[in-house]
Amino acid sequence: LSTGINSISEFDKILIVDKNFYEAYIAIGTFEYWKSRKLEFMDWLPFASDTKNIGIDRLIVAIDSSSYNSHLAINSLIWIYIDQKKYDEAIIVAGKALNEFPQSRTFKWGLARAYEEENPLKAIELYLDILNSYPGSLKENYKNEITLMHIIAQQYVKLGDKDKAINALEIAYNLH
Repeated sequence: LSTGINSISEFDKILIVDKNFYEAYIAIGTFEYWKSRKLEFMDWLPFASDTKNIGIDRLIVAIDSSSYNSHLAINSLIWIYIDQKKYDEAIIVAGKALNEFPQSRTFKWGLARAYEEENPLKAIELYLDILNSYPGSLKENYKNEITLMHIIAQQYVKLGDKDKAINALEIAYNLH
């Protein structure tokens, strides 16, 4: 926490000199949201003010800037909306990102996670797309494939299809 606060302080100083250094907005926005989110249980203390909206606003500035690293801000915002249970907003942000970067597994993963709550079948479809997008050279450690099959199994359980859930888990088990 101390290192994070010191780093954010330096990014704040950079913005005083250059308001167009959008990477600082990404760092500050992400930090402010998650710091505030993780310290919610201490909101009665004077130093634990709620800065989640400040974080979101900074990320939106970074996204709108079209900076080189705006994809980091987009990904952070997707997961923040998911954390806030604002699934429709996460779907919108991820969908726009995928229009620009249609092969992005990162954005597709966020989109799939957002769909889990509202449309598990769509989530499964997206997770399968991600699974099938890994080139053979990345399939040797199986971590992502096992994780995806586990998530897919969870969605099938949510849908009440235990046979498909068991099948997905058997596939995951046989990957190692």
